[in-house]
Amino acid sequence: MDKLVLEFSSVFWDNTVDWFKYLNNGSPDWVLALNHNKYTNVPILMFFNVGDSAASFAAQTDTAVVNSAMTALRKLYPSAPEPIRYSRSNWS
Repeated sequence: MDKLVLEFSSVFWDNTVDWFKYLNNGSPDWVLALNHNKYTNVPILMFFNVGDSAASFAAQTDTAVVNSAMTALRKLYPSAPEPIRYSRSNWS
């Protein structure tokens, strides 16, 4: 399991939910995100990838991983801005 944490300048998503679930045409990439803002009041979404998906992202650059997550996020929120900061675990 790997985590990608994206911080934004403000909340643009539904802040009443705990988790975002995204069905990505059968792909396991970016299917689950935690609304961290709900608990910390900091505009952060924390994404999770597991198994083969996490292993695939482990070999990619930070830029490629963030861009991939943003592509998925923009399917839910088309006007999502670029994150101001990010952090990734890349435990593989």
